[in-house]
Amino acid sequence: AAAQLIHIADEIKACMKCNLNLIRKNTCPGRGRVEATLMAVTPPPGQEAKEESSPLPAYEDEYLAKWFIALKLNPDKDVFITPAVKCRTPGGRSPQAEEAEACAGYLRRQFNAVAPKAILALGDAACGALTGNPRDFPSLVGKEWTWGNIPALVLWPPAEVLAQPNRLRRPVWQALQRFKAAWDASP
Repeated sequence: AAAQLIHIADEIKACMKCNLNLIRKNTCPGRGRVEATLMAVTPPPGQEAKEESSPLPAYEDEYLAKWFIALKLNPDKDVFITPAVKCRTPGGRSPQAEEAEACAGYLRRQFNAVAPKAILALGDAACGALTGNPRDFPSLVGKEWTWGNIPALVLWPPAEVLAQPNRLRRPVWQALQRFKAAWDASP
């Protein structure tokens, strides 16, 4: 499975399935270990992403690591984190449908290689990558559901929670606790 992830990452680096390949400098296949407990799907990489393998800027990455630790997960061993769309979008805009569709196969293959026990989708692009429609985000955020046969949770991206802590921190914490209980109870 580790070889599969390396192969998928190589394919992503050479991808020309959408127009983002014409303007990208790097791709971001994601990072983490095979057989991670949790797969976290993020928005597309931002301009401030700290490295090629991390879709999030350092401050978001550090905040998200606190979520994982609260779930009793080691961020470096128990989590595979990958963006829904593997290239930066111009100006940080939401991915267009054809861009999301171009990356959907990579995400499915990463999911199959990692075989996580649960999946966390952060933001509308990540939600759309799982449901097929980013407009599902408002109705699914904070609610428990399943993707395939595993527990899934859609939440706001860390940047949004950090920008609105008084409004979002408590609902995120409560949703994470319910989510952990749901995946602990799943076979």
